[in-house]
Amino acid sequence: MSERLKAWEKLFQKAVLGVVNQGELSIEYQGKGVTICRYRGSHGRMCPVGHLIPSDKYTPEMEGLTVYDLAAHGMLPSELSEFQGELGLLQDAHDGRYIMTLPANEQISYFIKVCQEIADSHGIEMPELPID
Repeated sequence: MSERLKAWEKLFQKAVLGVVNQGELSIEYQGKGVTICRYRGSHGRMCPVGHLIPSDKYTPEMEGLTVYDLAAHGMLPSELSEFQGELGLLQDAHDGRYIMTLPANEQISYFIKVCQEIADSHGIEMPELPID
């Protein structure tokens, strides 16, 4: 496995575990069926990419921007910049329209399923997940 792939696997596992361990997605319901995904949401929740952004590099101005937008505005931490495409996949797994249609108690299971597909397609391992 290349050094880059090892680095991606480490980031991926940290991000997936972060979301799974918190037990909920980092989304906020705005009413009338509107949900907003957050890098850093209420109750300490974070999206997968939010788990990878060091606290000293996070700013509220990041909210509402994609990973690609963060990179374009020079807001994506340099240690993550070479993984924009991969981080975009994680962001889609968390923020995608379909996952928002699921009941809250099914969202983490679906997130894990999509992350397993990402891991398989990149030849990396899923993290060891806690047993329910």
